[in-house]
Amino acid sequence: MCDNVFDNDIEKIELPWIVFKVNKNTYAVNSEDVLSIIKMTDEVIEVPDIQEYIRGVMNLRGSIIPLIDLKILFKEDSLDKIIDDYSNMIIARKQDHINWVKELDRCIENEEEFKLATDPHKCTFGKWYYSYKPENNTIGFHIKKIEEPHRLLHEAAAAYNNCNKDHANCQREECLKDILDRVKEEYMPEIISILDDSITVLKNNLKEMIIVLEHNNFKAGIVVDSVLSIESISNAFEQGDMNKEYYNTRFISGVGKTDKTGTTVLMVNVDNVLSKADDIDLEEVEIPVEVSE
Repeated sequence: MCDNVFDNDIEKIELPWIVFKVNKNTYAVNSEDVLSIIKMTDEVIEVPDIQEYIRGVMNLRGSIIPLIDLKILFKEDSLDKIIDDYSNMIIARKQDHINWVKELDRCIENEEEFKLATDPHKCTFGKWYYSYKPENNTIGFHIKKIEEPHRLLHEAAAAYNNCNKDHANCQREECLKDILDRVKEEYMPEIISILDDSITVLKNNLKEMIIVLEHNNFKAGIVVDSVLSIESISNAFEQGDMNKEYYNTRFISGVGKTDKTGTTVLMVNVDNVLSKADDIDLEEVEIPVEVSE
């Protein structure tokens, strides 16, 4: 292990670290500073006229502690923005699908050839679907349910065009009714339902965690996306070697790799992070219900 890492505090690097995610980045805080790890609770009390990065306060074992939202402190997208952006994207993709179905309906009604894509990979919705790579595995698994009804939807459009060309050899009215019934009553509602449900799936998977820290006799919680592991970190280097244009080195003291998984982590400067909440007058805050761990 190299010397002079993190102001010569060699012992600190040898203690286990709490590894966690905030948006796309992976961070770590030393377990020496960690009091507890709890799930986000509805008992958080908002504090009026406070800094944007302070989520509120909570009562933990009789102590009123502020909660620092690391997404906002690190100038990343907030949880609300992530959900809003995803919801807006899903609304737009639903509209792509609805427009495609409306055009098929119009063509059938007017006995015109359907000229939009019958290849599920080439329609506007399909181009999005086959290129979309969600970071959340649960969302990816859920969205994958669209593939089968989407394929069948396009097969129905191809069947309509074939019926149009060779209607002498089929029962045209029955054929068209069957195609429309499958499109409007089966495939379209299923796709819409999967897309709508994906927003709920996202919200349910964005269950934030609170890591309660104590440093220099000051307690506060940091709000993170998820806690990944507790393990040792080695091969760390100091912030002087870091890309300062990418990392906010005021809140990051160095970079290391976890021993178990080899994950690269940004090591949080706990003192500087907690200093962003040490001027809150907690005596003026109405005491909320105590949070159980």
